[in-house]
Amino acid sequence: MPTAFTTHRQLLEDPKVLFAGYKMPHPLEHYFVLKVQTTPDTTPAHVLGNALTELIQNVGSMKNKFEVRAMNALVIGQRTHVDGQYIVLIRVLLSRWS
Repeated sequence: MPTAFTTHRQLLEDPKVLFAGYKMPHPLEHYFVLKVQTTPDTTPAHVLGNALTELIQNVGSMKNKFEVRAMNALVIGQRTHVDGQYIVLIRVLLSRWS
Protein backbone atom coordinates (compact mmCIF):
# COMPACT_ATOMS: atom_id res chain seq x y z
CA MET A 1 0.00 0.00 0.00
CA PRO A 2 1.76 3.19 -1.17
CA THR A 3 0.07 5.36 1.46
CA ALA A 4 1.40 3.25 4.31
CA PHE A 5 4.89 3.10 2.88
CA THR A 6 5.19 6.81 2.13
CA THR A 7 3.78 7.78 5.54
CA HIS A 8 6.19 5.37 7.21
CA ARG A 9 9.17 6.74 5.28
CA GLN A 10 8.20 10.34 5.99
CA LEU A 11 7.91 9.59 9.71
CA LEU A 12 11.42 8.14 9.72
CA GLU A 13 12.76 11.47 8.40
CA ASP A 14 11.83 13.13 11.71
CA PRO A 15 14.66 12.97 14.29
CA LYS A 16 12.06 12.83 17.09
CA VAL A 17 10.75 9.50 15.79
CA LEU A 18 12.50 6.55 17.42
CA PHE A 19 10.47 3.86 15.65
CA ALA A 20 7.92 3.79 12.86
CA GLY A 21 6.43 0.70 11.33
CA TYR A 22 3.28 -0.45 9.63
CA LYS A 23 1.49 -3.63 8.72
CA MET A 24 -1.41 -4.50 6.51
CA PRO A 25 -3.58 -7.18 8.13
CA HIS A 26 -4.78 -8.45 4.75
CA PRO A 27 -4.32 -7.22 1.15
CA LEU A 28 -8.06 -7.13 0.54
CA GLU A 29 -8.70 -4.99 3.62
CA HIS A 30 -8.05 -1.35 2.83
CA TYR A 31 -6.42 -0.16 6.03
CA PHE A 32 -3.08 -0.42 7.76
CA VAL A 33 -1.83 -0.34 11.33
CA LEU A 34 0.82 2.28 12.04
CA LYS A 35 3.06 2.12 15.10
CA VAL A 36 5.05 5.19 16.08
CA GLN A 37 7.39 5.71 19.04
CA THR A 38 8.77 9.18 19.70
CA THR A 39 11.09 10.96 22.07
CA PRO A 40 9.47 12.10 25.34
CA ASP A 41 9.20 15.75 24.24
CA THR A 42 6.57 15.05 21.56
CA THR A 43 3.65 12.76 20.79
CA PRO A 44 3.05 10.28 17.96
CA ALA A 45 -0.04 12.25 16.91
CA HIS A 46 2.03 15.43 16.57
CA VAL A 47 4.77 13.87 14.44
CA LEU A 48 2.16 12.08 12.32
CA GLY A 49 0.44 15.40 11.63
CA ASN A 50 3.77 16.95 10.66
CA ALA A 51 4.64 14.00 8.41
CA LEU A 52 1.30 14.15 6.61
CA THR A 53 1.63 17.91 6.12
CA GLU A 54 5.08 17.43 4.60
CA LEU A 55 3.79 14.66 2.34
CA ILE A 56 1.00 16.90 1.05
CA GLN A 57 3.54 19.64 0.34
CA ASN A 58 5.84 17.18 -1.45
CA VAL A 59 3.01 15.90 -3.64
CA GLY A 60 2.01 19.49 -4.49
CA SER A 61 5.60 20.29 -5.41
CA MET A 62 5.87 17.20 -7.63
CA LYS A 63 2.57 18.10 -9.30
CA ASN A 64 3.81 21.63 -10.05
CA LYS A 65 7.11 20.34 -11.45
CA PHE A 66 5.27 17.84 -13.62
CA GLU A 67 2.91 20.49 -14.95
CA VAL A 68 5.82 22.78 -15.86
CA ARG A 69 7.67 19.98 -17.64
CA ALA A 70 4.49 18.76 -19.32
CA MET A 71 3.76 22.26 -20.63
CA ASN A 72 7.34 22.46 -21.93
CA ALA A 73 6.82 19.09 -23.60
CA LEU A 74 3.65 20.43 -25.22
CA VAL A 75 5.50 23.42 -26.63
CA ILE A 76 8.43 21.29 -27.81
CA GLY A 77 6.05 18.66 -29.13
CA GLN A 78 4.13 21.19 -31.17
CA ARG A 79 7.34 22.56 -32.62
CA THR A 80 8.85 19.18 -33.42
CA HIS A 81 5.59 17.51 -34.47
CA VAL A 82 5.63 14.80 -31.82
CA ASP A 83 2.88 12.16 -32.16
CA GLY A 84 -0.53 13.71 -31.45
CA GLN A 85 -1.51 11.00 -28.97
CA TYR A 86 1.28 12.04 -26.61
CA ILE A 87 0.09 15.66 -26.61
CA VAL A 88 -3.51 14.62 -25.99
CA LEU A 89 -2.39 12.41 -23.09
CA ILE A 90 -0.59 15.30 -21.39
CA ARG A 91 -3.57 17.58 -21.86
CA VAL A 92 -5.84 14.98 -20.25
CA LEU A 93 -3.51 14.62 -17.26
CA LEU A 94 -3.34 18.38 -16.77
CA SER A 95 -7.08 18.82 -17.05
CA ARG A 96 -7.72 16.11 -14.44
CA TRP A 97 -5.55 17.98 -11.90
CA SER A 98 -7.12 21.38 -12.31
